[in-house]
Amino acid sequence: MSWPWQWGWLRWPFLKLGQSCGWVWGAAGLLKLVQWVFALVVIAVVVTLALMHKWPFVAGLDASTYDHPTLWQLLLADRFTLGLVRLALVALGLYVIISIPALAAASRWVKGFGKEGLTADDAVVTASVSDLQDDVKKLTGQLDKVTREKNQAIALNERLLAEVPGVEDG
Repeated sequence: MSWPWQWGWLRWPFLKLGQSCGWVWGAAGLLKLVQWVFALVVIAVVVTLALMHKWPFVAGLDASTYDHPTLWQLLLADRFTLGLVRLALVALGLYVIISIPALAAASRWVKGFGKEGLTADDAVVTASVSDLQDDVKKLTGQLDKVTREKNQAIALNERLLAEVPGVEDG
């Protein structure tokens, strides 16, 4: 089975964009395209929700009810700012909820949550004994083959040296 990026005659419009951005054509370029499309869809959904006055962009607090509103009360009274704060909290919660099972499935455990996001232990490599034994057998077979080829080359070299007049052993 061949993939579209393996077809030499097929050139999609995003290929030119990808090459100008330094993307590698292939699976990595396709992944980058999917990421961009997903990001644009998320932005479109956020803008649509804001224009339609839907949650999380419903009316916020009314700053005029306060005699001397603080900066935070003024900022959070704005419907758009409050909506973005709500979306950020929902996104952060979803990120944590989704990341923990994904890390657990990869045998990585969460150490903490900080500026860099979730920090986790390195993945634990668990290779089974049978897999390692298969690797040993394969590598032993390759070593035996190379050893035979080396011995054949040495024998050929000795035979050729014996045929050349004036060449002595040693």
